[in-house]
Amino acid sequence: MPTKMSFKFRDCWELLKDVPKWRNYCGVDVGVSKSAASAEDKDNENSVYKSTDYQMESTGRPKGCKSAKTMVVGELERSKQANAKQQALEQTIKAQEEKNRLLAKFNETKLLKIRLADLDDDAREIVRLKRRKLIESYQG
Repeated sequence: MPTKMSFKFRDCWELLKDVPKWRNYCGVDVGVSKSAASAEDKDNENSVYKSTDYQMESTGRPKGCKSAKTMVVGELERSKQANAKQQALEQTIKAQEEKNRLLAKFNETKLLKIRLADLDDDAREIVRLKRRKLIESYQG
């Protein structure tokens, strides 16, 4: 049913016919023979829209509300888990420090209970020096 009316959007067509997005929409080289397409490509090398200037991103369907919400909720859950792991690590470090402090106290009391008569001369001297340091730390 061709009519003898003139095409009103000829100027738009001239600008958009070589844009890859338009070609993908219409199908590759729709209505253009190979020789005409190559001639047009040569003519339009200096065109504003080159196929190398315009990159189409094929992302498929956009995310729906549910999947976007699920993604956000998942990120929040991962964030909460990371925070919980960080708090657990900090608690473990504090517990280890407390354990080390208590072990040091235990060793100090053990040092005070050692019988000097059971030790040889060198060991006796070392224990005496450590006891002096311990007593000085309690006094000062």
